Amino acid sequence: MQKEVLKASVSWQKDMEYLAKDSVGHEIVFGASKAFGGSGDYPIPLEGLLSTLGACIAVNSQILLRQQGKDYTYFDVKIEGTRKVELPKIFDKIHAKIKIKGNLEKETVEVVIREVMTKVCPIAVILGMTSDLTWEYSMEK
Repeated sequence: MQKEVLKASVSWQKDMEYLAKDSVGHEIVFGASKAFGGSGDYPIPLEGLLSTLGACIAVNSQILLRQQGKDYTYFDVKIEGTRKVELPKIFDKIHAKIKIKGNLEKETVEVVIREVMTKVCPIAVILGMTSDLTWEYSMEK
């Protein structure tokens, strides 16, 4: 089996604004916070990382549920991370609060979320290796 190669590019636009593009041309603008001379109009890269973690959790949860013939009707994840004070200022703690709605069994959701957070979402697996990554979920029908 051949390894999948993913590609991205980032180019400086102006001031402290950077345009990221994936291999198909989707674009996201990132910038520095006001504290570091940016406009504050765009996400900073570390919040972008937390956002991609949230998207990875949502997408992979839906994939695993659909493989079982199930799906959710609502999914929301709020993520908070704290960083170390010293360099490198990586996340030392990350917590995800997941809210899911649908006609789903608690046991199914629990297994799916655990699989996503520990095996299926590569972003969660990577961040779990470098920080204390925790999660909780709540369900509604």
